Amino acid sequence: MKRTRFITTVCMAFTLFLIPVLAFLAFTLPALLERYFELTAAYNATILIERILIAFYVCLPAGFAALILLAKILRNLQKERLFVRQNVLCFRWLSICALYVGVACAATGIVYLPLLLIAVTALFIGLLLQVLVRLLRTAREIAEENSLTV
Repeated sequence: MKRTRFITTVCMAFTLFLIPVLAFLAFTLPALLERYFELTAAYNATILIERILIAFYVCLPAGFAALILLAKILRNLQKERLFVRQNVLCFRWLSICALYVGVACAATGIVYLPLLLIAVTALFIGLLLQVLVRLLRTAREIAEENSLTV
């Protein structure tokens, strides 16, 4: 149990660290991409930068939402509230965020191939989270039945 709390605390710290990192990238990514493509002398860098920025800024709200939802789930785990309705809802919204990112990256990935890889990964994670939602919902129902049983 001690190790689980430690891992949960580390995950919470990392999640809370990523929120300002994502905010920082929201302001500095255009300059970072221009510098990167300048150094690599990429062909059609302007179009690539534009597509990457479109994908990033379309996915940015889902990224913030996912980090906040993950923080809520981790807070519930720290309080040892495992099979509660809030966790089920958080995981459901996490899966929606992942599926949203997958679709957004697939739409812009035609021009920049690594975005297609991100899209496939996000869609896969979204599907996995949907399965986890079903499992959590069933576990919550069983936990509620057991708590009513004398």
